[in-house]
Amino acid sequence: MRIMHMTSGGATMNGALQYAVQLAVRQSQAGHQVWMLTPAGSYVAQSVADTGVQHVPSALQRWPLDELRRIRDFINEQQIELVHGHTSRGFNFGVSLRRLFGVPCISTAHSNKIQVHWCLADHVIAVSKVNEAFHRRWNLVRRSRISMIHNPIDVQRFHPLVETQRQQVREEIGIASEALMLLLAGHIVRRKGQLTAVHALPKVLDRFPTARLVFVGTESHEYGQQLRQEIDRMQLSDAIHILDTRMDIERIFGAADVCLCPSLDEPFGLTACEALASEVPVVASRLGGFLETVQDGGTGLLVPRKSPVALADAILKLLEDPQRRAAYGRAGRVWVQQNLAVDVHDAAVEQVYRSVCVGRTMAAPAVSTSIDNDAP
Repeated sequence: MRIMHMTSGGATMNGALQYAVQLAVRQSQAGHQVWMLTPAGSYVAQSVADTGVQHVPSALQRWPLDELRRIRDFINEQQIELVHGHTSRGFNFGVSLRRLFGVPCISTAHSNKIQVHWCLADHVIAVSKVNEAFHRRWNLVRRSRISMIHNPIDVQRFHPLVETQRQQVREEIGIASEALMLLLAGHIVRRKGQLTAVHALPKVLDRFPTARLVFVGTESHEYGQQLRQEIDRMQLSDAIHILDTRMDIERIFGAADVCLCPSLDEPFGLTACEALASEVPVVASRLGGFLETVQDGGTGLLVPRKSPVALADAILKLLEDPQRRAAYGRAGRVWVQQNLAVDVHDAAVEQVYRSVCVGRTMAAPAVSTSIDNDAP
């Protein structure tokens, strides 16, 4: 097929952009002709260089119509069959192409936001059942125009580390070999709930004084400043490490003992699944995509959101029981391998593409909706 992906975004990475890049590269490797429409110099533009995905620079400006016409002409010249949006601005640009010029447009819903343009797409891919329900209810996406396909996890990249590798990573980031390492990966923004983890830490330190909490991700200015001020106020700076976004994040996952996901809202929860693939148990908020990807008492523990006490109690339950941690980690990797396989995901996405291209409406692909949440 001939496919054009569309993303906005600057120089930093997030889950939606990472997903778009990885999907486009895999499609190119599978023999499809793939283009990526994204601003010049962006993270996405740099990431697709020398991958077989062809970069088309664009600021995604919808008014005046000059840029839309330019991209329409390019699509016609290259005989591109559809566009696939991955960010609000990228998807909005695609919807505009559809509305003005009849270009088939789909989008993956990486967030829960009330935005009217979702109902204007040919098809929407939701990343969880909760995400699907949100867009059907609030953005009026018709049942026949939405499919649920969980994000895939590359288990070749995310895998458990042997002890020597774990210790090497810990040495690099300043974590003592005997310390218990708690990891919270993701942009440092309010929605991710880093403050809840900070407030939970003193209770953990009372029992495990050498435990360390590691944040990895790009900071939003306001929330990052608030987080650092609270760390200083609570005198926790010696127990907390804040790292910028890393391209080798899989190594950080492999070095952790427990992954924390205290999000206030989470359409899918990619980091939880990456942790499970790395055989690291998860403590996550009882909401959103975590309800579908973390088996409470099987691969991790679910707790009420914005509850430092409940979060600390769950962390302690895992830290105090190494055998439970190991069992949850092993079960988590098996679950990811069985339910979030890359090839199954890509086949389901291609099924959506082909259905849109032939002008059919369709129900959610069977491969995407039969995840067994009781699997080991």
